[in-house]
Amino acid sequence: MNKVYAMRNGFTIIELMLVVAIISMGTLLMSPAIGEWLDNHRIRQAARKMVSDLQFAKFKAISRGKYCTVTFNISAGGNNYSYIVFPDDDSDLELDLGTDEEDYIYQRVKWDSEYRHIGFDTSQGGGDGITFSNNDNGKPSVAFDARGLPKDNSGNLLGEEIIYLIHTKTNKGRQISISPGGRIRINEY
Repeated sequence: MNKVYAMRNGFTIIELMLVVAIISMGTLLMSPAIGEWLDNHRIRQAARKMVSDLQFAKFKAISRGKYCTVTFNISAGGNNYSYIVFPDDDSDLELDLGTDEEDYIYQRVKWDSEYRHIGFDTSQGGGDGITFSNNDNGKPSVAFDARGLPKDNSGNLLGEEIIYLIHTKTNKGRQISISPGGRIRINEY
């Protein structure tokens, strides 16, 4: 007796449909987790960006031997920014470079266009999410001097100052603190 065995090549339609159904179920179960991960990633990235820019201002002040200032909620060159970093040769914590001021700004950040749903937590820091004192133009500002120490517009050393960031969709926040010695840290709140 000679038995002939047929080799089966490929998959049946039922097997393919079963695989597609399993993949679809996995995707449906994972999509909320992916969305939450993206939201957490955005607030972490925004806080890291701010710390990086504050560190940049500190090191730029040390290397130049002159103030480098970070001013928040400011308009420059016809644009509104969440904050800017700029050289401050007259140590007044004000952007006063004239018509070509945009050329002298080191960093410009707009939360709404760069980090979706990220902003200053206005329930903290006296209503604007920032505990820094205002410069003479009424804008919260911090400068770093030639030694990398944080100063206000009177030249006084700052105490512990905090910037509160929040993801407006999830209400997860990060606070960026600057110590009187110039140490910059991120904490979750």
